[in-house]
Amino acid sequence: MDFATAITTSLRKYADFDGRACRAEFFWFALSASVVGAMLLMLEIAIQNQLGLIVPLTTVFAMAVFIPSAAVTVRRLHDVNKSGAWYFLNFIPVAGHLALLAICMLPASQERNQYGRAYRAPFAAIAELRAA
Repeated sequence: MDFATAITTSLRKYADFDGRACRAEFFWFALSASVVGAMLLMLEIAIQNQLGLIVPLTTVFAMAVFIPSAAVTVRRLHDVNKSGAWYFLNFIPVAGHLALLAICMLPASQERNQYGRAYRAPFAAIAELRAA
């Protein structure tokens, strides 16, 4: 899954906590949210230093991406055959974040699980059809 597809899929499934999300979808979304958040923070600091105004750009952005971020994380957990309840590891400072990150790095379960069928890259599906 490429960058644009991952972002559009994550945003299209804004509050969809059902199904599965591949590693690429999860990590591209996390990377883009982090980069945009960092850029907004720099802009916010520059505005505050130059104009003395307090503009809550990062706060607004964090509130805007909280639901899609939680949704893509839960779908990623489903992809590794874990319950969405594992998301609550986020509420344990540092160790919980690292544990959740490690879980999200695990490879997907290749077989269909209770959360749906596995995501397969288009070329892998074509190769399997040709081999059959």
